[in-house]
Amino acid sequence: MDAEQIDAYRVRLRALPKILAQGKANIVLAEAKRDMALLGIRSMEREGMLVGELVPRFQEHHPELVADAEAAFAAVQDYRDWIKDNLHLMTAPTGVGVENFNWWAKNVWLMPYTWDEAWALARREWDRNMATLRLEENGNLDLPPLVPMTDPMEYLQAYTDAEDELLRFLRERGFDSLADGYETLGDVRIPASTSWIGRPMPFFTNLIARNPKMNIIHEDIGHGLDSVRPMDHLSPIRSARRLYESTHPRWEGFGGGIEEMLMYAGVYDESPGRRARELQVLEFTYEAARAMGELKFIANQVDYAGWNQFEADNTPRGWAIADSSSMWNHKRDAVRAPGYQVAYPVGRSQFEKIVAERAHQLGDDFNMPDLIDEILDAGLIPFALVHWELTGLTDEVDKLW
Repeated sequence: MDAEQIDAYRVRLRALPKILAQGKANIVLAEAKRDMALLGIRSMEREGMLVGELVPRFQEHHPELVADAEAAFAAVQDYRDWIKDNLHLMTAPTGVGVENFNWWAKNVWLMPYTWDEAWALARREWDRNMATLRLEENGNLDLPPLVPMTDPMEYLQAYTDAEDELLRFLRERGFDSLADGYETLGDVRIPASTSWIGRPMPFFTNLIARNPKMNIIHEDIGHGLDSVRPMDHLSPIRSARRLYESTHPRWEGFGGGIEEMLMYAGVYDESPGRRARELQVLEFTYEAARAMGELKFIANQVDYAGWNQFEADNTPRGWAIADSSSMWNHKRDAVRAPGYQVAYPVGRSQFEKIVAERAHQLGDDFNMPDLIDEILDAGLIPFALVHWELTGLTDEVDKLW
């Protein structure tokens, strides 16, 4: 590092103890949320490990930073211990409550569903996909199971093959704009990482390790195009993601909707075979379980640990592990942006509603690739507004107004 970089490290290291000391002063113990404290303990253990790893490196290469690194490490450890010592006083409920969630969903996210309606949608998605999973499994009894890949070279080859198969499939089925968009994504594409190989297998790793095509569809075709296509829109409102994740239900609804649409179109009927359909339906089952767990958490019916356990209990195959880091980490936004997990099945339901209404309106003139282009061209606005614009129907926006 040069002198400027060393100074930058020194400033950050010296700031950390001050920030944590201010954190102690800011927290009113009687108002502190126990679940947030538990997350803080986990975060401090992770942060402490990272800061602690700097000390021997600085001892070898930059001894002038060792004292600051040791002080920062000690501050992180002290803050973690302070949380643990006061955890018994931090008893405030963490969920925002049903009334606050309903206000947030309507006024910030423009999502035209109350807590009760979102629960009904999520529960219906869980019922439907759990049943569909068992039907798929029964229809595939004569096929060998998909096993997770553990060889990095095997996975990278499977990833390349999946990309080629997907592009060919999209062009054969008339989704040329999706294929063209994928080929022009460039750096927006999610790289074919093998960093997960050899690590404990959380839920999504279990999916990716068996079939990389699903992740390509969701992240690159779904989210990638949803990021790039609206950038060309003349409207500054339609061309960028909004604050407070207000387009999150539309974002995840489109990604999940594309997955389901291509599954029914036959994208998994080739390599690695129809067993891959089970993985897609299993993902939707898990997302519905996450959403129901979050809704119970929002209503303060369960805490974080109860939410995790609910997900684990309602996800088939035992791939959702209640105390895993992945289960805890995806809940970090549950207070700042309640409904983050609810948005997956609810957003996909809104996507399906647009497809259903346009198919009904157009009859034999309906064309699925054209509708996907219309949704993308509408820009990154909530699905309730896309539904109003494309169908002319006001039932969703009437609930918002």
